[in-house]
Amino acid sequence: MENKGVDKGVIPSSPESPDKWGYESQFKAYLLLLAAKGSIALEKTRQFPEKIELGVTWHEMLNNMRESTASDGTEKWAFAGVKTERRGIFLPTVPIKGTSDYVPGETIKKMKDWARNKAGIVDFLGNIHSHPGNFAESLSQRISSLVMNKHDLVEVFSAGDLYSFITRPGMWFMGVVAREYNIFAFKAKESIGLGVSRDGFSQDDFEKYWYEKFGFKYLGSAKDFGASRAISVSPDANQKKMNIGIARRHGFLIYQGKANKDLIKIFPK
Repeated sequence: MENKGVDKGVIPSSPESPDKWGYESQFKAYLLLLAAKGSIALEKTRQFPEKIELGVTWHEMLNNMRESTASDGTEKWAFAGVKTERRGIFLPTVPIKGTSDYVPGETIKKMKDWARNKAGIVDFLGNIHSHPGNFAESLSQRISSLVMNKHDLVEVFSAGDLYSFITRPGMWFMGVVAREYNIFAFKAKESIGLGVSRDGFSQDDFEKYWYEKFGFKYLGSAKDFGASRAISVSPDANQKKMNIGIARRHGFLIYQGKANKDLIKIFPK
């Protein structure tokens, strides 16, 4: 398995409320700054742009995940990381393969071990995974997707996705490839964690709380129930609003973009 390096760059100053971060001019440099400085380098929410451009290598990987997931119906997972010199962003050429419902933790661990030991990756900046085409429908999104909300969110993260994102230090972004769209969550200076330990508020606790707050019944873990772990029990059940609710509570941003296009800020507006 190979890694694809991204060009070196100089970190520019960050403008206040820019309209767009170009990949070469800003976004890549921001990720490299996070790799070097950690949470102290996080931007404030108001300093994030309306649009973020992804590099060509990123779109190649996202499309690879999209096509392979459509072909075999299984989730894929990949990371973005840096080597010791922290002068380029590295992405796997071939993402790892999970099941139709999730990517097992032990499979992710094996890839990260390979990345550290064989590819020389010293820091993981974030990760990206895919959702098979039936993911939204299996969470009763076929009905709620007909109800447009003011945030114009088309695809969704699962509550489990967002629990992982919120609780993992050093995970600055998370992306999901879902049908024709890419969606990304980004931490900001204002982002907050659970407020308690993971033992005190487990993933099951988190998923149950948020799904049931937004009109679903939570049946159990992804390992046991897969993508069907939450079923609609209310005509107002809406996972898109749940995504926005979690983002508001924990202070992160959500972006969305069509395949091969820029990411557009969905939340906050």
